[in-house]
Amino acid sequence: QFNEHRFWQQLNLKSISDIKIRSIEVQHRYRLEQRFLENYYINSSQELVKGETSFRQRIRYRAMLLIPLNNRTLIDKTLFLNVNDEVFLGFGEGIGKNILDQNRFNVSMGWKFDNNFNIQVGYMNQFIVKSDGVKIERNHTFLSSISYSLDFSIKK
Repeated sequence: QFNEHRFWQQLNLKSISDIKIRSIEVQHRYRLEQRFLENYYINSSQELVKGETSFRQRIRYRAMLLIPLNNRTLIDKTLFLNVNDEVFLGFGEGIGKNILDQNRFNVSMGWKFDNNFNIQVGYMNQFIVKSDGVKIERNHTFLSSISYSLDFSIKK
């Protein structure tokens, strides 16, 4: 276990495209991350010692499709399918033998109560490439989320 502190900048783009019967919402997310990672090593006395903090950078790209199932569009009271894939690519100093850090594929079913509130449950397959570029890790994860946006606008 180790701590990681991140700063990030993000750009979200959204479009609605008519595909035959339904309107599918397509979203693109671009994120640039600056990461500060704690490093540990075992000294000659077999004690775990905190070493230098390393700095890493990566870019993340996520493409997401929100597909309404019981309505033509994503209006209130809509059951929807969320399918997305996110790629993590490292760059700059300190990158190992492979720039691919990880890939996350998600598929979820959701219910949109209104513009501010939705819930989702689904599955994520996370593929991680270790820093040596050889070892990999694959995680199968159950996802659940509740999303509520607070509205602080002044109503007239």
